[in-house]
Amino acid sequence: MIQDTIVKINALIEQADRLTREQRSQLLSLTEQLQRDIQLIETVDQEQAQSVAVLAKLTSHEYLRSEQNPELIAMAEEGLALAIADYEKSHPKLYQTLQSLCIALRGLGV
Repeated sequence: MIQDTIVKINALIEQADRLTREQRSQLLSLTEQLQRDIQLIETVDQEQAQSVAVLAKLTSHEYLRSEQNPELIAMAEEGLALAIADYEKSHPKLYQTLQSLCIALRGLGV
């Protein structure tokens, strides 16, 4: 399921008309790192890893919509932040990657 979610996030990025080639490359690089980080923790807590992956997909979807809704973006970010809060201490690399992905999406104006 988690791998499917990463594939769906990548598809959202690939299909986002509003991204430049450089922006697309940066986001795909971050999702590749996210995939590696999630694979490292999957065996430890499968259920939590799935929650993080699903909420990362939802957050990516909200950022990449052609017509954005700031309230939905805020809700998606809040859900993702809650899901990864437990991982900040036990899995700092995953936390850093997810934060980088969110910051990159926000910084790219998507």
